[in-house]
Amino acid sequence: MKAKRQLLLIALPAALVLMAMVVLISRQHVQLYNVTVLPTLGDSVTWVDAINDYGQVVGTSDVTGKFHIFLWDRENGMQDLGPAGTGRLDINNAGQIAGTMIDPNGNKQAFFWDPNNGRQMLGTLGSDESVASGLNNRGQVVGTLYSASRGPPGTRQKIGKAFIWDESAGMRELFPDERRESSASAINDAGQIIGSMATYESPVYPVPFFWDSNDPVGAPPLQFPDDYPGGRDLNNNGYVLGRTQHLDKDEQWVFLWTKEPGIEGIKYLFSFERLDGYSTLELNDANQVVYGQVHTSAFERFSKKHFPPYVQFYLRDPKRGTIILDKQVPREMGALVYFKDINNQGSIVGGIGLKDLGYGVPLLLEPIPERWNK
Repeated sequence: MKAKRQLLLIALPAALVLMAMVVLISRQHVQLYNVTVLPTLGDSVTWVDAINDYGQVVGTSDVTGKFHIFLWDRENGMQDLGPAGTGRLDINNAGQIAGTMIDPNGNKQAFFWDPNNGRQMLGTLGSDESVASGLNNRGQVVGTLYSASRGPPGTRQKIGKAFIWDESAGMRELFPDERRESSASAINDAGQIIGSMATYESPVYPVPFFWDSNDPVGAPPLQFPDDYPGGRDLNNNGYVLGRTQHLDKDEQWVFLWTKEPGIEGIKYLFSFERLDGYSTLELNDANQVVYGQVHTSAFERFSKKHFPPYVQFYLRDPKRGTIILDKQVPREMGALVYFKDINNQGSIVGGIGLKDLGYGVPLLLEPIPERWNK
């Protein structure tokens, strides 16, 4: 009888641990999204860049050896918008697209595409190149102008100047000061812009800025403290998403910052070892963040060749916490998953690599309302 009691005392904790593990695993695998594999422009390699609030998806697809821009929505299906350029594309709620092309001289040049008027090149304001990086629902485009600095061959570096463009005013520099180098990353519907800047005085150290395009051109921007070195995205509520070294810890952190009175300041969201090579770090108006993080395999010490670092993608939701997006995609669809953008309805776009076909196809995750409202 005593032996049975001892056996029961041993088995009960083990059973409780097993039940806890089952509950934990089941919670980790709650299906929160409807997953849709989108069509491609023929049997071709396709990469997704962005999605707007109406579910229109934009990206690039390899068509007979040359990349073309595609636009997809449920009403019109897959549309071929012609030759693609280089770098990331963005799309607003009017279906307008901003990106960067290679011009006839072989240089990068920003462009703006409109469903009614097609594509127009935005120029360079006398610089060598222009690169688009952000677009809002007012049709304003921001980016960076690049010119080679003076100096001996082999030592010249590209000097950047942040620009803004719209159809009424055209392209103009944000900060015409010749001593100042700058770049613009994103713009929201209020015309607020984030980017980075530095003066040419030594040492040159880029500092993030927050600027309102409704202010006069050349007006001084609001600069972050030096401890906040990387503003990446911002939403229509004025929250800025970025990455920085934590003030009190020797770790890299992703942060949210706002100048809203009463809650002004920085909030550290999560630490990271290394963000993914796709540079996914996107924010919507609900302060949901999509990001990819590079992890080191636990078996790397035995063989880096067979157990290399791997990337996993996440959604950080203010209410639900961290969700592993890779687990929302059925395994049979493919093991290679990436995510690039999130809209204000919480829909996420990315892509997968199919094992049997070997090419990338676009992927759409749409929230299942009844499961998110629990």
